[in-house]
Amino acid sequence: MPDRDGGDAVIVRHFPANAAGRDFVVGDLHGHLALFRQLLREAGFDPATDRMFSVGDLIDRGPDSPGCLALLDTPWFFAVQGNHEDLMANALAGESSSFACWQGNGGDWAAAHPEIAGTYVEKVKALPLVIAVGEGPRRFNVLHAETFMTDAELDAGRYSFSNIQRLLWGRSLIQGSGSEHGLQVTAAGTAQPGLSATYVGHSVVLEVKRIGSHVFIDTGAFLPMGRLTMIEPASGRVWTASHFEALAA
Repeated sequence: MPDRDGGDAVIVRHFPANAAGRDFVVGDLHGHLALFRQLLREAGFDPATDRMFSVGDLIDRGPDSPGCLALLDTPWFFAVQGNHEDLMANALAGESSSFACWQGNGGDWAAAHPEIAGTYVEKVKALPLVIAVGEGPRRFNVLHAETFMTDAELDAGRYSFSNIQRLLWGRSLIQGSGSEHGLQVTAAGTAQPGLSATYVGHSVVLEVKRIGSHVFIDTGAFLPMGRLTMIEPASGRVWTASHFEALAA
């Protein structure tokens, strides 16, 4: 698991721009593998050339957490760690408080699949906190919750404990308190100089929402009226799938 005190562990992963195909980012799956597969079909996803990046929270609250964990075995799927993966890793390491919290937040599925949790716990612990794709004006970042760091600070990979907690759990931006962290709030929005477009989940929004450099794409796939959202950073095109659409398909 990345050093939660911000030590020498590599907790950011870099990818070059995709010269062969397309890149996509998908919101919090929360066990909804069928919705994800529907989005892949609708976008014409080509696993030979395209790449899928995930904002984390693959597991819990939905019907197929094991199936979503298995995506980590595919060569075209790349995820950051979400707070639910963090809970899983800590719970399976024997932390009783984390286990109770995980169970109370959808981790009860693991009791029926002990072999799955055991198989994937090391992969979950090894997930980066940040993914950076490309360079220059076309660069984009993927992380779970939020950050007030710049690209350069993210790239350095030496995060304080508070920065790590914010990457996994933060909701200051979505709650409108970015100015408390030294960000300039203008008529056009919240300015975040030095931070490329950054795709995040964690906080449920009704539709894709941009605040500063952050693009929030968790539209609540685990909710009865929720949807799973996927976006193509290069074009800004958005795909969504709901439980009702999946039943009708």
